Amino acid sequence: MGAVVTASAQPDAHEWLAGPMADTFPFARVLRVARTGSTNSDLRAAAATDPGAWPHLSVLVTDQQDAGRGRAGRTWVTAPGTALTASVLLRPRVPAERLAWVTLLGGLAVQRATAELAGVRTGIKWPNDVLVVGAGDEDVPGWGRDRKVAGILAEVLLPAGGAEGAVVAHEAGMAARSDAGAASGAFASADTGAASGAPASAHASAHASADADTRDHLPAVVLGIGVNVRQSPEELPVDWATSLALAARATGGATVGAGATGGPAEGDTAPSVDDTLAAVGAHLADLLARWERAGGDAEAAGLADEVRAACLTMGRPVRAELPGGAVVAGTATDIDGAGRLLVRTDAGEVTTVQAGDVLHVRADI
Repeated sequence: MGAVVTASAQPDAHEWLAGPMADTFPFARVLRVARTGSTNSDLRAAAATDPGAWPHLSVLVTDQQDAGRGRAGRTWVTAPGTALTASVLLRPRVPAERLAWVTLLGGLAVQRATAELAGVRTGIKWPNDVLVVGAGDEDVPGWGRDRKVAGILAEVLLPAGGAEGAVVAHEAGMAARSDAGAASGAFASADTGAASGAPASAHASAHASADADTRDHLPAVVLGIGVNVRQSPEELPVDWATSLALAARATGGATVGAGATGGPAEGDTAPSVDDTLAAVGAHLADLLARWERAGGDAEAAGLADEVRAACLTMGRPVRAELPGGAVVAGTATDIDGAGRLLVRTDAGEVTTVQAGDVLHVRADI
């Protein structure tokens, strides 16, 4: 687990909500640091050490991440200022068994935000990737000509001895973490240099105090969000990835000039990292509020149908690589009420996939 980044280790860490962008973000607290290993690891440890300092819809964002984590333990790095790398602490007012929808709703928020910002068609690849449709010049196995622009990683914070939480995390297809007794350390307020027990700004304090009494007892989920915003081709780690700036130019979206390295030029209209955080936050807050009003029932809230409509996996031939090495091949036919993918095999059997890597397979090969 990455070390908790404190203000003493990060002199330029600051509470974003104290600045002129305060009204732009729908978050209870925003802490930004220049560099860290993993925002998910850091936020998990900070929330375990001082839960009251991290109310529902608190976010930790960094300019540069050196050891980001994805599904199956994959890691990645981001160049400074080129990507949104953030983690949001959530305590949804929903039954624990419905927490699987956090990943899908987070993906839907990112899908909508990226489409709006870059003027491109985006969609969800179940369960936790966001792709730009047709952003590639050539087919890549498992991806076709679609290119990954964002990824989501949700982790349930388990109480000490929380067996029930472990079951929930398993059913949700999310990572389960217990940080009780985690190494000491907390994020610090930039203006005091001391461990911060509450949001620094008046805006954040008012938001947090109004909500804390009804959420403190609820299970917490750390939602990690990574969006490639302004990378050049050389800064992307794999050939099936893109950035919003590159995708907009490739698909005729928002006006983006080409820089010397093939990335966005100075003075272009590519979205900024700040714009991306604000747009994702606005959509996420709206989707969570609708979900909560329906008691966590994504079907009743109409959210399940919206996720299905945005999911590029639906109706596609797929190959699902499951934990433990098993493989399911067939056609993705539906997402059920628990957020799981239903795959109909060539034999006509329907298999429920609750976690795994899903590849989009061309039907003609």
